[in-house]
Amino acid sequence: MGHTVSITIRTDVETKEAIKQACAGYGISINEAVNSFFSKVRKNSSILRPAKKRKYGKRFLEAIAEAEDIIKNPHLYKFYDSVEEMNADLDSYDEV
Repeated sequence: MGHTVSITIRTDVETKEAIKQACAGYGISINEAVNSFFSKVRKNSSILRPAKKRKYGKRFLEAIAEAEDIIKNPHLYKFYDSVEEMNADLDSYDEV
């Protein structure tokens, strides 16, 4: 990095404290966060990048739907207290 310059930013106390706490959670200072932001803006020539829409596979979406159904209708599903109990139940199907 070449010669550095100072920039003054005005904000309210609550915002500054919130940003300070958020940065602390990442182990960085506000200055480091601002410099990181500036680097990304410079690299992308834009402040905002278009959001990428995630594409999920059919099996993943089916698993999510099943999990949501289990949450909504727990009485329709078996629950186990241990792996051994689950395996014993699975083994009982082999005996039929």
